[in-house]
Amino acid sequence: RHHCPQCKLNCKTWSDADHEKGAQWTNAGLCEAAREFAQQEQVDPTVKKKAVKGVVEPPHYPGIEPVNFVVPILHMQMGKVNKIIGGCSNFIEEEVENIPSEEIIGRREVSSENAVLESLHLEREKVLFEKYVVKRELRIELREAKKKLKSADVASEQFIKIEEDILEITTEINEWDEVEEDWRQSIQSSKEQLKAKKEHLKKMESKRPLTAQNVSRKIQNVFKNNHIHPEAYHGGDLNGVCSRRLMVDAQPISPKVHIFEDHAAEQQRKHGGVADKSEDFVELSHQDGKREHRRTGRITNFEKQHICAQKNEWVMSDPKIQTQINEVQIFHRRKNLKRSLPLG
Repeated sequence: RHHCPQCKLNCKTWSDADHEKGAQWTNAGLCEAAREFAQQEQVDPTVKKKAVKGVVEPPHYPGIEPVNFVVPILHMQMGKVNKIIGGCSNFIEEEVENIPSEEIIGRREVSSENAVLESLHLEREKVLFEKYVVKRELRIELREAKKKLKSADVASEQFIKIEEDILEITTEINEWDEVEEDWRQSIQSSKEQLKAKKEHLKKMESKRPLTAQNVSRKIQNVFKNNHIHPEAYHGGDLNGVCSRRLMVDAQPISPKVHIFEDHAAEQQRKHGGVADKSEDFVELSHQDGKREHRRTGRITNFEKQHICAQKNEWVMSDPKIQTQINEVQIFHRRKNLKRSLPLG
């Protein structure tokens, strides 16, 4: 269990402080291990197959050797730290506080409804985008049909045919509006169910002297005293800087920490540094996305919301506009005033 994706060591071996570095995996070695895994079924189909040093299938990218996969240090640290904190909170809730089964079920229902609501939002975005594209084409067809209707003879078959086309296009537009309304009602219903489940869970938690919220607050206070602050744009999880602060005294007991110790530094030496493959731009894009969502999230019209977002993106990326903004900021900045009289 828990084999390294870079070398052939397992958890028991690398947990030894004096362990030697394992042999580097190659694509040929991964393919051979995958073949051994597949051959287990041919030997005895009734026995459950076991992974060969953690390998169950050949590499997805056979043209790239494992040594050339740069270790994502930032996100591995974040995943490691947040998983430890989540596991600690779950242990306290289940083993120390002895949460009643009804409350555990209530928490699962809240979590499940959150997932349903998030899924509905994502699906609605896709449907609204499709609606926006289709309705735009339908409106163009409708305008063209109305122009033809004005020039057509009232008693002609062409006039009747154009009227039928206009009615058909209008009906299709109305159907798309009904689809949007159905999605709106589904999301509203999910929100109401989530609110009711949260209120029910809150009532159950209030009956216990020590709630998970109290434990969470105490953990957060410990973080605060050590200058570790969960970020809102991470959904309350720790970002890269805070994760690094918390991992200062971490011990090599997991695959991620083992990779930091045995492979990350070696990769930096091999590639002459990996700053050009840094993940900071990903974190910055998260912040930009959240900021844009706060700015346009309350615009109910899908088309207007995305037009507003595109305009802002154009403004922020246009060099002439940015130059003008910088010039205005510099011009209105407070200058160093030269006074002839002393202030004292």
